[in-house]
Amino acid sequence: MHNQIRIKAGLIKHKALLSSGLNTLGILVIAAALGLGSALAQTAAAGEAEFTIGTRLANMLRASRSVISANQPLINNPGVGDKSFTSQKVINDAESNYVKRVGAPLLAYA
Repeated sequence: MHNQIRIKAGLIKHKALLSSGLNTLGILVIAAALGLGSALAQTAAAGEAEFTIGTRLANMLRASRSVISANQPLINNPGVGDKSFTSQKVINDAESNYVKRVGAPLLAYA
C-alpha cells in the first residue's frame, strides 16, 4: 500500500511537470507565432514603403522627362545662344508636372 501511494504521488508529480512543460511549450509556440506575425507585418510595411518610394521616384522621373521633351526644340536649336534652360527651370517645371500628374507635392508625407 505504501508503494502504491508513492507511485501515485510520483505520477501526480510527473503529470504536473508534463502539464507545466506543455504550458511552457504552448506559450513558446504562441510567442514564436506572434513574433513571426510581427516580423511579417514589419516586412510588409517595409515593402509598402519601398513601393511608395519607387512609385514617387518613377512619377518624378516621368515628370522630368516631360520637361526635357517639351523643351527639346530649344535644346537642339544651335542658333540660340543663351537658352535660359537651367537646372532650376527643369526642377520647377518637373515639380509642377508631378503635382498635375499625381495630385500631391513630391514631398508630401502620407
